[in-house]
Amino acid sequence: MAARENQGYLIAVILLVLLSVILAIATFFGFSSMMEASGRADELQASLDAERKASLAYQAQGDILKAYLGVEGKSIAEVPTSQEQLNMSGVAAVIDETGRITEAYNTDMASYVNKPEGVDLNYRGLMQD
Repeated sequence: MAARENQGYLIAVILLVLLSVILAIATFFGFSSMMEASGRADELQASLDAERKASLAYQAQGDILKAYLGVEGKSIAEVPTSQEQLNMSGVAAVIDETGRITEAYNTDMASYVNKPEGVDLNYRGLMQD
């Protein structure tokens, strides 16, 4: 009868060991895939930050161009603020392109014939002149 009592304990110990091994394997694979996902998340966050900077740069460039064109609601007085935002974005291609556009704008506005006092100099006013 003593042999049968030990047999139940033996089966319980074997099941406990098997379940522990299965749990250890599942935990290992779970953590390894979590580490891969964490690395991918870091890459995606860096990509998101770069795209956000580019978006802000293009938005600042758009504000500058709207002011140069004379779009209602945009003033030349707002250009330095937008230029500062553009420079803070650090997107070199957009900064260079806006610099070339600003040079062309300054050249065109230097040829303004009848410069009115207290009025923003923009392309809309140049065309009306």
